[in-house]
Amino acid sequence: MTTETSPFPILVVDDEGLITKTNDAARRRFGLVTGRPCADVVNLCDNEHRRVCRYGCAHSLLADGSEVQDVRGTRNGEPWRVLCNDMGDDVTVMMMPMGAKPRPGEHLTAREQEVLQLVAHGYTARRIAQRLTLSPSTVRTHVEHIRDKLGCRTRAEAVARALGLGLLEDA
Repeated sequence: MTTETSPFPILVVDDEGLITKTNDAARRRFGLVTGRPCADVVNLCDNEHRRVCRYGCAHSLLADGSEVQDVRGTRNGEPWRVLCNDMGDDVTVMMMPMGAKPRPGEHLTAREQEVLQLVAHGYTARRIAQRLTLSPSTVRTHVEHIRDKLGCRTRAEAVARALGLGLLEDA
């Protein structure tokens, strides 16, 4: 399977930097990694082959109030973009290969783009509804359409896919 047809690997990491959950794409790419340090699994390096991923970064992200950390580097010689998103008690780590191209049918409406941008910033359906003067059920419908168009099962997968495809502004 190519990265253009499969969802991106997504890891859920606790404040100690240990992986607590993975999606199917992460299990296919990394195997069973629950309980392992995120830095060891993601293992991004810069151009000088120095580690970009650090132990304790999840704790730092949760402690300092940053919403998203955008990390770029290579893994096994392939360029990757990794977004670490503060989700309250955990960090969601979304991995996207650089340079993925959208497939036909992945075009989002302007309103779907707007909703997805707010989802990418961690907004709930209720907060998005308040901000855009919509009902929460309308927001949930937009999110459902976004997930369908992008071929994703979760909001996190949709954000990861949209960012990897360049459909969103940098979060």
